[in-house]
Amino acid sequence: MNKGFLDSGGFTLVGNFTKTNRNKNLIGFEWTIDNDLKKDDRGRIYIFYLNNKTVLKIGKSLGKTGIVGTLSNYFNALSGQAGPNRYALHIMISKLLENPDNKIEVYVRWAEQVEAQVRGFEGYITQKVSLDVSIDEATLIAEYVKLIGSFPEWNFIESNTSYPQYIQEGYNRFRDSNI
Repeated sequence: MNKGFLDSGGFTLVGNFTKTNRNKNLIGFEWTIDNDLKKDDRGRIYIFYLNNKTVLKIGKSLGKTGIVGTLSNYFNALSGQAGPNRYALHIMISKLLENPDNKIEVYVRWAEQVEAQVRGFEGYITQKVSLDVSIDEATLIAEYVKLIGSFPEWNFIESNTSYPQYIQEGYNRFRDSNI
């Protein structure tokens, strides 16, 4: 899938994953955006994009720590209590980056904000709210499946597919060592 869909879809390159060996982690991240944008707490859609041609994952996040918090769940996965998805993607990113010709970029589109009437205990107040990125994510995945004929390879949950066996076994060891 060529890169044009990212530009026409309003996505911004925020950086790329790097190979590292820091605090048990095998990957890091090289940022291409400023700190304000890193911490922008609007909901966001993100895409992991391999070698300017392959969408690996389409995801969403509503976390209030911005894209820096979202991506740190991936590149810091082995130094904490990562769930199976974050563990799997950390290991799979690391494996791809063993080939120095591979580059995994991350593109983000932040949710639009609109003024809305929000109901409190004492009535309504007008405030800016972000649109629901869950709808954006589902739409992008559905369009991707229609265009390509399959889910992005790393959208395991959405495609209802299992992690590779080596990931399942590695995660079980990781989880057991962190209990």
